[in-house]
Amino acid sequence: MIKIDLEDLVKRKRLQVKHADYVIILSNTAIIIEETSRPKLDDVEKLNKTRELIREGLLEPEIPKNLNKTIGVIHRSQGIDAPVTKIARWRGYAIVNCDKSLNEFLQKLKE
Repeated sequence: MIKIDLEDLVKRKRLQVKHADYVIILSNTAIIIEETSRPKLDDVEKLNKTRELIREGLLEPEIPKNLNKTIGVIHRSQGIDAPVTKIARWRGYAIVNCDKSLNEFLQKLKE
């Protein structure tokens, strides 16, 4: 499992775009994580944009574009509005509540 800080990577690549906080590479899967207290639509957009950056190969070689799967995760510490939940889930993103839930989610992906 490799954790990549996107703030540093995006700076080094000189990209001026919204992006998630970090990516975890697990086998042939990129798990895109956006950390937030209370999720907003902007957090969903950051996951979308990061997924596009990966697919376009703009984060290579650190994050290869030919991964089998990308999974978006909103990792929150407070409540979430119903419209944000609906849009995030419609996009196929997971929403986890705390570090324990995130670790359980990642553990399931390893299996």
